[in-house]
Amino acid sequence: RRLSEKKDISGLYFAGNGQTGACEAVRELKLKGKIRIVCHDLTKENLHYMKEGYIDFLIDQDVHEQATRPLKVLLDYIMTGTKPASDKLLTSIGYRNQYNI
Repeated sequence: RRLSEKKDISGLYFAGNGQTGACEAVRELKLKGKIRIVCHDLTKENLHYMKEGYIDFLIDQDVHEQATRPLKVLLDYIMTGTKPASDKLLTSIGYRNQYNI
């Protein structure tokens, strides 16, 4: 609704969820190519919208790793007392657009 009211919006950034609804709004309002969308996480839905040209740029932070590694670290600690080698557990970051998906 907001996109139909605000004619000066040229881009949207989503740090969390919300991009699916935005892509659908852009599609319904026929604003594809007029509003750029940047978001995070290479999910099935985001990949679909990127291939369709609704998402322009995606910052992939390995959502699977983010979801599973903390549980493994916790399980290791509870079951064996093993602590991670570092207090920082980094994931890979990838940048995606229609040319490298």
